[in-house]
Amino acid sequence: MIITTDDIQVKFYDTDLRQNMTPFSFFNYMQDIAIRNADLNGIGWEYLRPRDLFWVLSRIKLNVIKLPKWQDNICVTTHPRGSDALFAFRDFDFTDRDGTLLAHGDSYWLLLNRSTLRPQRISEQLKDTQGCGDIIEDFPKLNKIITSGTPAVTKHITVEYTDLDMNQHVNNAVYAKWAASLFDLDFRMAHNLKSMQINYLTAAKYGNELDVTLYYNETEHKYYLDCIESDSGAKIYNAVMEWDQVK
Repeated sequence: MIITTDDIQVKFYDTDLRQNMTPFSFFNYMQDIAIRNADLNGIGWEYLRPRDLFWVLSRIKLNVIKLPKWQDNICVTTHPRGSDALFAFRDFDFTDRDGTLLAHGDSYWLLLNRSTLRPQRISEQLKDTQGCGDIIEDFPKLNKIITSGTPAVTKHITVEYTDLDMNQHVNNAVYAKWAASLFDLDFRMAHNLKSMQINYLTAAKYGNELDVTLYYNETEHKYYLDCIESDSGAKIYNAVMEWDQVK
């Protein structure tokens, strides 16, 4: 099993007005390195395309210890963590050049048939490869998200061409960008992201009209997000986030 590590200097476009790396950038880096690591482990695009299969991200959680800043030199590392019947597991580490952990990500992936868009049993479709690695029994559970709390803000979004990836669905990282956009300037100036979990439920496509609602649970000190397709009411994704006050 191959481990992939990227050495990165945090770019200007990766950061916000406080020079902190944005949720959108975190999710973009995780997505990009996962795709390349899957190829290196023989379960990526080149292997799956002739078999009419492709990976989709189902659930992902980012835990932030310290936000990287503009021009920081960091490392991003990933490798597979095994699979069960339907999910393949993968984790991510963001460290500084001294190896100090800055952030960690855990993710669940589904293998879909490109024609039917139905999930496939990983053990059957990838039985000739070892690319998913060995199962880690204590891999963190990313559970279903049950929204609770008081509605705080609702935003209407139209899916545009620039939101799409090459599978003609909204890019995984864009959902994180939409989630972060629900918090206003004053809040973002006074808070740092602590954690964000996104569960992807239905693929959003070009032209879809979406309603994204943010809820605050005062007891848990967590923010929940629900996104539905405006006309049908179909659930697109949900999320749960924690933020720390800037000290």
